[in-house]
Amino acid sequence: MRIGLQGAFGRSQINLDDSATVGDLLEKISEASSLKTFDLKGGFPPSLIDLSLYDPTTKLSETGVKLNGERLQVDTKGAGGGGVKQAPPASVVAKKDTTSGKEGKRSTSSQLNSIQPNFTHPPAASSSTNIPDKQLTLSKPAKAAPVEPPEVPIRDGTSYLVHRVMPDDNSCLFRAIGKCVLGDSLDAAVELRSMVAQTIQEQPDKYTAVVLEKNPDRYCEWIQTPDAWGGGIEIGIIAEVFGVEIYAINISDGSVQRFNEGASKLRSYLIYSGIHWDCLVENCAGKDGPGEIDVAQFDTFDDEILQKGLEIGVILKRGNYYTDVQKFGIVCNTCGWQGTGQTSATTHYKETSHTDFGQLS
Repeated sequence: MRIGLQGAFGRSQINLDDSATVGDLLEKISEASSLKTFDLKGGFPPSLIDLSLYDPTTKLSETGVKLNGERLQVDTKGAGGGGVKQAPPASVVAKKDTTSGKEGKRSTSSQLNSIQPNFTHPPAASSSTNIPDKQLTLSKPAKAAPVEPPEVPIRDGTSYLVHRVMPDDNSCLFRAIGKCVLGDSLDAAVELRSMVAQTIQEQPDKYTAVVLEKNPDRYCEWIQTPDAWGGGIEIGIIAEVFGVEIYAINISDGSVQRFNEGASKLRSYLIYSGIHWDCLVENCAGKDGPGEIDVAQFDTFDDEILQKGLEIGVILKRGNYYTDVQKFGIVCNTCGWQGTGQTSATTHYKETSHTDFGQLS
């Protein structure tokens, strides 16, 4: 089992046997990071899970959490901010005492109680999947979105922050970022996909198979196909290449994922719905103003933009613009199979090699 780590200490990789326990994982991470207390975050957007709820002797394979090939962010405990804490399976947390019939007590190990790291499964829109060679293609029906993209007044009412909706064509992330860093270039998605692949090829020590969860050469081939979704890896690369901060607002919980933070005086904003990416721009004429006058990069000290961006996220959530990728109904467009969430779709792919899926209304 290989797990990538990153944090203030840099990057590291740990290797564990398939029989490794929760306690083994905590010890390895503590050694790699030199931290006695820390939080773990995984996937995009990051979510949290309290490992102190597991017995330290619990095998990692029994936790129900995917770790092999994951890249985890390690932060000093309490310093990393938000994230949705996800409870572990009850079958792991509450073990029964077979001799007395009473529920076993939670471990009071000083290590577990002090560290309490957190992580979770990566969501569907992350930049990689646990399918080795192919990305599942998901066609989506029209969403129950607000009647019109929202706008909120800024600059004492002299301008507006506007939600610009990207085409729903599997390149929405690249189109949204392209709007921010390249303007309304027709070839932005193709250009950015190629740039991501080139960067990965140029930095093999940074973008390894562990980080990408895929052979780097195959990842580069895949990300340049028009149906490949992008995620955190792609956002990070593009932000660094263009020298801009990118803040991604998750509609589901209002959390903000920050990329290339502190490396630029300019910042752009993305909106993430669970399966779709859009961007935020300023337009003095509002949502009906021409795109040619959109402003998509803001001073990093302009806190009003972040505040108003979060307000737009709330409006979108109320308008049902968010999709829970682990709960929506999925149909296989090849054979008619139906299931729930990306995990079941991945299982169906492995059993049938079918890759064309649609979201049930």
